[in-house]
Amino acid sequence: MNTLPYDLSIPGYMEPNELQWLYDTARGVYSIVEIGCYQGRSTFALLQGCPGIVYAVDPWYDIMSDRANNLALFVRNIQCRVSKMGQPWPVNLRVMPMTSAEAAPMLPDVDMVFVDGDHLLPAVRQDLDLWIPKARKLICGHDYGNKDWPAVEQAVKERFGTGFVVPAGMIWAVNLT
Repeated sequence: MNTLPYDLSIPGYMEPNELQWLYDTARGVYSIVEIGCYQGRSTFALLQGCPGIVYAVDPWYDIMSDRANNLALFVRNIQCRVSKMGQPWPVNLRVMPMTSAEAAPMLPDVDMVFVDGDHLLPAVRQDLDLWIPKARKLICGHDYGNKDWPAVEQAVKERFGTGFVVPAGMIWAVNLT
């Protein structure tokens, strides 16, 4: 049985040290918005740590795939893991199949926002604009320093200058308190 607070068998791009950081950080907050969830690897780590609500925001759609199938894979991956722990569904998960821009006006302010959605420069800038005002304690994201997604690093530097840290792998973080 998996005793780690994350599950590497869920498809995704996050490494163990990044997932451990998400889990550890989630333990200290009571509400999280995750922008970009793919098949649930990072979502599962956040759910394991956070004692409160985790909002999973993702349109689960791109031009190469089918939204219904992508969302179904996410649900199956989460449900399979929690059923092994004797739960029918995580009571603290709210699945929001929509874009970041659609979700922002609908959701309350939260303790932590994790940005890992669209990695093109206009979209990363928009996510920062939308979610910084809604994050009470921490805004963070993934793919900082990823050579395949240079816009993430550019947008983070534009917005925060040197006022951020890279605590694990390609995760960037800004403490807002």
